Amino acid sequence: MALPSGIAIARLGQFWADGSAAYLWMYATGAGPQSLRHTVWGIGTADVGTALVLWSCLNAITVAGWAWVSGAAARSMAGGAMLRVAPAFLAVLVLGTVGTVSVGGFSRLAPSATVVYGAVVPVVLRVCFVALPLLAGPIHGEGLRLRRTRVVMVVAVGLLALRGLPSLEVALHSGWTSALVERGHWATRLGLAAIMMWPPVYLLFRPGGSRRYSRASIEEPS
Repeated sequence: MALPSGIAIARLGQFWADGSAAYLWMYATGAGPQSLRHTVWGIGTADVGTALVLWSCLNAITVAGWAWVSGAAARSMAGGAMLRVAPAFLAVLVLGTVGTVSVGGFSRLAPSATVVYGAVVPVVLRVCFVALPLLAGPIHGEGLRLRRTRVVMVVAVGLLALRGLPSLEVALHSGWTSALVERGHWATRLGLAAIMMWPPVYLLFRPGGSRRYSRASIEEPS
């Protein structure tokens, strides 16, 4: 459970963090959109602020929501074994990007040549919008008890996660993770969609997890 989800979240978080750092670099330095025209983050508008706000914020909400729901699903599924699952999930999240490279194709003038926007900003974004939500999911996962709240949140996160499917496919196509995907193949997309959708689907249909089920079994008279 932790292995495929952790790798997918880690790679998507890295990919979007690199892109957000690119737009932040453009906004902070006043560079024009032509600076990124040879990268996957090239934009056709001169309004860098709009691209930064809409693209980066929506992606941050998507990956943070997916990470949070994945952590909550892990808690519900693992029950008393969560103390072993949580470190494994975090380890996979960290190691999931080891040996991989950015697929952005930055030019010489782009942020990969700077320490702040090439290294610091992407790491900060990944900690804030990937690692922390993933760790918060097991802690605050009980907040999904209310039926209406649970349905709305789970459906919203599921739709946002599916929106990120093409980006995940691109993000995995670098480093050692390239062996995991065949871009454009239906089996690859179906597998990635299943990895992205199992946490919200699991929470939607079995929100209590194994711990609540075990408690009910113990209290049931023989």
